[in-house]
This record gives sequence, structure tokens and C-alpha cells, in this order.
Amino acid sequence: QSVVARSYAYSRWRTGPDAMFHVYDTQNSQVYRGVSLPARAVVTYGDLEKRTAETRGVVLTWRGEPFPTYYASTCGGHTTQPVTAGLDPGGA
Repeated sequence: QSVVARSYAYSRWRTGPDAMFHVYDTQNSQVYRGVSLPARAVVTYGDLEKRTAETRGVVLTWRGEPFPTYYASTCGGHTTQPVTAGLDPGGA
């Protein structure tokens, strides 16, 4: 999840590095609203920090370029073409 979220954020930054901000806290940017763990979680915040640190700087690429890694909390086990979901910024 860290690599996917970082790849998404990095691809947004590349579209306008001088912009005031690059992601939204809405469905426009995967609805990230911070980290919270359920009371009975089997991981700790320390575990999450460790996993994120282990992948620091890692982004997903395609043909040598970072790409926007669209993802959803639930997909029902199926994927679709980006254009079908209205997520195709210029043929990515």
C-alpha cells in the first residue's frame, strides 16, 4: 500500500511540481484521510512506519516512467480499463 500510495502521489506531483498542492482529501485523490487502526488491529503504528521506511523511495513504473496507480478499497476482485472508470488522463 505504501508503494502504491507513493506512486500515485509522485505521479500527481510530476504533473505540476510547482502547484500549491498535488492531492485532495476527496475521491479526486483516493480519499486519503490519514491513518487509523481498529482497536483489535494485528499491526501497530510502528509496524506501518517500518514497512513504509523499508520501501522509501520506491515507486511503480511502466516503460521507465512513474505512473498513476489508481486503486480502490473495494473492487470486487475485478479490474477495468482506466477510460471506463473515467481515470484515463491522456492515455496513461
